[in-house]
Amino acid sequence: MESIVKSKASCGGTPGGAGNLVLILDYGSQYTHLITRRIRLHRQADASRRRPLRRPPLRPRRRSTLRQEYGKMEIAVAEGERGLYGSEAIGGHQTVWMSHGDEAVKLPKGFSVVARSLQGSVAAIENHSRRIYGLQYHPEVTHSTQGMETLWHFLLDVCGITADWKMQGVLEEEIKVIKGVVGPDEHVICALSGGVDSTDVATLVHKVIGNRLHCVFVDNGPIKATCFLKRIMSTFQSNLHLPVTYIDASEQFLGKLKGIKDPEMKKKIIG
Repeated sequence: MESIVKSKASCGGTPGGAGNLVLILDYGSQYTHLITRRIRLHRQADASRRRPLRRPPLRPRRRSTLRQEYGKMEIAVAEGERGLYGSEAIGGHQTVWMSHGDEAVKLPKGFSVVARSLQGSVAAIENHSRRIYGLQYHPEVTHSTQGMETLWHFLLDVCGITADWKMQGVLEEEIKVIKGVVGPDEHVICALSGGVDSTDVATLVHKVIGNRLHCVFVDNGPIKATCFLKRIMSTFQSNLHLPVTYIDASEQFLGKLKGIKDPEMKKKIIG
């Protein structure tokens, strides 16, 4: 299935307590970080719950041949659905975003189909007794008009999660982790690429250990514009106040690319 969101609370954890945690397994999906962001935004304490509009039921037709489905699709939610969708959505239809080239034609024991596309393919399944649910579409994207209501119902009503997540809590937790890993007299070397990930890490670590952090930015050649390099270094030093050492290794890296045309081979050579 496309999206699987599992909570410790749904496995016996205490809602609002130590089990108030949502786990997202990353199998390389392009939407993984979007799912994380959507859930975080909807778990803030001041988040409001929106209810989907009830619409006339649609009757999907069954078929025997497989068909790929991409883009906006209409799905019908089964009348007997008991867990994945809220009561307002049962028996109605929704517009969702699908992107798959396969489908479930035979379900595991104990599972039932709770939503189908108008083409007849499985859109959602559930095992109510085991509290396991699966979707064949992307509820986290805006094209799925009631997708967040589905995730929201799953998190709050099925899993018992409380909407108390705040970004400040994440920062405080990460600061504790850094203090626990880096001793009071230890130093840290951080390689900066100019991207978001390494810059965020460097900024957070610098906040905790100050000048015991030593950042290194290596110019490997592809960044040819001098003005762009100056802007990067200015951001590091003047805006973020990071201690950065600049190393010009462009000749060393570019020299190894001479005569190489394949982009993938270039990546392997210079990393």
